[in-house]
Amino acid sequence: MFKILAIGDICGPASVEYLSKKLWRVRSDLKVNMVIANAENCAEPNGIDRVGATTLLESGVDVITTGNHVFRKSSVFSYLDDEERVLRPLNFPSTNPGHGDCIVKIDGYKILCLNVLGSAYMDSSACPFEAIEKCLERNKNRFLKLPSNRGKIIFEDKYFCEAQEYSTYSKRQRDI
Repeated sequence: MFKILAIGDICGPASVEYLSKKLWRVRSDLKVNMVIANAENCAEPNGIDRVGATTLLESGVDVITTGNHVFRKSSVFSYLDDEERVLRPLNFPSTNPGHGDCIVKIDGYKILCLNVLGSAYMDSSACPFEAIEKCLERNKNRFLKLPSNRGKIIFEDKYFCEAQEYSTYSKRQRDI
C-alpha cells in the first residue's frame, strides 16, 4: 500500500519549525511514502519564502503546493523557477514564475502531482479543468496522477474530484 500524508495550510515560521522537528518521525511511525503540504502561508505575514520551503523539503515534505498567496514575496520568484517540487497553481499564466506540476520518484513510482486553483471567489485565473486536461494530455500514459486543488467552496472541490475520477487513470510504472 502506498500511503500519502496531505498537510493543510502551514501558517507561519512556527509551523515550519514544528514540522521540521516532528515530520520524519511521523513518516516513520505511520509508514508514509509521500508527504504533500500546502505552504503558501509559511512566511510572515503570509506567502512563501525560500527558507520556509527549503526547511519543509529537508524535513520530509516531498511536494509543496501553494495558492493565490504564492507571489506575495518577490524574493521567492527565482526559487520557484529552480525548485520543481514547490508548485504554483497550474492554471496561473505560464509566464509566472514556477511550475504547476512536477514528477517525483518515490519507492519506485513516478508520480505526477498537479496543483490548481479553484475559480470561485478568486482573482481571475485560467479554468482549472482545462489546465488539468492539458497537463494530463501532455503526460499521457506516463505516471500515477495526484491532483491537488485549492477550491474555496465545497461543491468546487467535489467537482474537481469527479472530473479527476472521470478522466484520470492510474498506472504504476517501476523504474528499470
